[in-house]
Amino acid sequence: MKKLLITLSLCSMVLALRAQMWNGVDTLYGNEWIDFDAQYLKLSVGEDGIYRLPSAALEAHIPASVNANQLHLYHMGELVPLYVSTEGPLGTDDFLEFFGKRNRNELDNYLLDDPENHFHPDYSFFSDTSAYFLTWKTTENPVRMVDIDNDISNAPPKEEYYIADYIYQVSGAFTKKSVDIGTAEVQQSYFSDTEGWGSGYGGGTLRTFSLNIKEPYTTGPETECTVQFACRAGNHHQVVRFNGVQYVDDSFSGFFGRKHTFTLPTSTITTPSTMEFVGIENSLDRQSVSYMHLRYPRTFKFSGETSMVFTVEGNGNEQYIEVPNFNSGSNLPRAYDVTNGYRLTVIKEGGIIKFVLPPATGPRQLALVNVVVGIQEIQEVEPVSFVDFSAEPAQFIIIYNQLLAQPYNGTNWVQAYANYRQNESPNPLTTATAEIQQLYDQFAYGVNRHSISIRNFSHFLKKEWPDIRYFFIIGKGREYRHIRLSDDLALANGINFFVPTFGVPGADNLLFSAPNTPVPFAPVGRLAATTPADVKIYLNKVKAFENPAFNNQTIADQAWKKRIVHLGGGGDAFEQQLIRSHLEGMSSIIQNNTFGAEVTSFYKTSTDPIETTQTSQIKNLINSGVAILTFFGHSSPNIFDFNFDDPATYENSGKYPILFSMGCFSGQCHTDAFGIGERFVKADD
Repeated sequence: MKKLLITLSLCSMVLALRAQMWNGVDTLYGNEWIDFDAQYLKLSVGEDGIYRLPSAALEAHIPASVNANQLHLYHMGELVPLYVSTEGPLGTDDFLEFFGKRNRNELDNYLLDDPENHFHPDYSFFSDTSAYFLTWKTTENPVRMVDIDNDISNAPPKEEYYIADYIYQVSGAFTKKSVDIGTAEVQQSYFSDTEGWGSGYGGGTLRTFSLNIKEPYTTGPETECTVQFACRAGNHHQVVRFNGVQYVDDSFSGFFGRKHTFTLPTSTITTPSTMEFVGIENSLDRQSVSYMHLRYPRTFKFSGETSMVFTVEGNGNEQYIEVPNFNSGSNLPRAYDVTNGYRLTVIKEGGIIKFVLPPATGPRQLALVNVVVGIQEIQEVEPVSFVDFSAEPAQFIIIYNQLLAQPYNGTNWVQAYANYRQNESPNPLTTATAEIQQLYDQFAYGVNRHSISIRNFSHFLKKEWPDIRYFFIIGKGREYRHIRLSDDLALANGINFFVPTFGVPGADNLLFSAPNTPVPFAPVGRLAATTPADVKIYLNKVKAFENPAFNNQTIADQAWKKRIVHLGGGGDAFEQQLIRSHLEGMSSIIQNNTFGAEVTSFYKTSTDPIETTQTSQIKNLINSGVAILTFFGHSSPNIFDFNFDDPATYENSGKYPILFSMGCFSGQCHTDAFGIGERFVKADD
């Protein structure tokens, strides 16, 4: 029943990535805005709009002595204008209001070599949900949204249109570039210009989309249109048509993402309009379309809407807005100038909403809401206590999920592992633990499951702690594409997903690598645990493996540490002979150097998918003790083409080999299944 301690895979390909978050002035790690002496409340936002936070949601978290004029709201490390209904303590009917935005690509861009060519610039790789953090302090001036009067008595001429953004998102199928290495195509783990969601490549060479573009101001300026798509390997000739008129003619070769921007007469926009993407090179000239963005002049007809977000270009003077047929219900709606921090109650005459904005220059983002149903109310907040990781340097850092630290048999086994590593192991190291939710909140601005959380954290520690030796992740990971949607996440979170990895295919080394290299700046490992019991089992094996005091020190008892088993697979006679030749070369090296190994080799001789004839001999050897088990052949995450039985059948307690697997996918532990390596590592004695 017993088990392999460490599984290594030599199959994945990874490349370098960009440096830390660079804002043009400083290198950021995501926690620069935090006051570690302050308390914070986390608010979650899933779409753009005005949000209200009633005092009832705050009374259990904010001391009664705190005045509303001490409250501050942060998003992505920046202060956000906050409306407070009182300057003093929050009473029963008091509330806070702010404009909230869903998560887009702000953090994703730091993972890309070329953010300008993000395959889906309006759709995050990880989540739609963004986070806002509310705190209270007197050491900093708050940023406020304030009420202003709405005087239309001497209003200037009304604005005829504004420039609207119509975005058509396509997110039906995941796509990612493959790289031709001569004998095969492989995917690299860094984020590429074709990575993300789109229409997929099936269904032929023509794709047609119906665009519901509302209320164009047809006598206004031209419309600017941006489209993005990707094509696979081969020659391509792609054309793009809007309402039957061709605007893009693009010939190229290879697996690339393409971005085109063109203008079209606004007078040609109809409701609906049609956008066509056509591959005319050949029958395989297909495309995955991700994004269509039209910036067009639009009238202020918001018929039937209860909440609208729009942008008006400030001209340095007062600006007068009229909105017909807005659904305001029985109350007067409210307008917000989000950019400049204004809030005003509009006037309604003859079914037309009217308001005047103070002078401003540049784009001003506005919101118009029905005050009853157009404002989203937040009922739950989450207290957050930020940890100052710069305070106590450590050498061995454990990143874990708090679900795996729940008591099992009365013990927190994550902490037990940390205690062992620091106090009991043969080579004690100062040890620190970091819970993954803390990293999301502190190093990814509260965006859950974002890989940049660990990447920023690790590089922050590299800067702050001079003697980092190792990182160790406790918790199974998943590739982000399989936990992006809420339905997928519900089937994974706390079941087979605990701590994120980096990219597709998942590559933990890229969470810790320095700029321009795939090599992590400190060694990293992961225990793909899904229960606290997994951590307990692993810790017991580590103790037995590392501590000689647990073992008899006679030659007979220690001889197994010189034994090595080679397993050679292959799909046909040619492959089998080639693999055998390589393994024999390895055998010669390990037997004739200072290790002085005793190597036993087993080679596949049939063309059957799996070799089973030598299973009992292999099993007997492993039961007697083997230091290293090397496999070279075909494999998947769940099986080798050379069978050596299920881990539950072994009886090698205390004699755990290291497994080297030179086969595709065998080390891929970031799936919903439990692979060979995971099963051996987590099998109980």
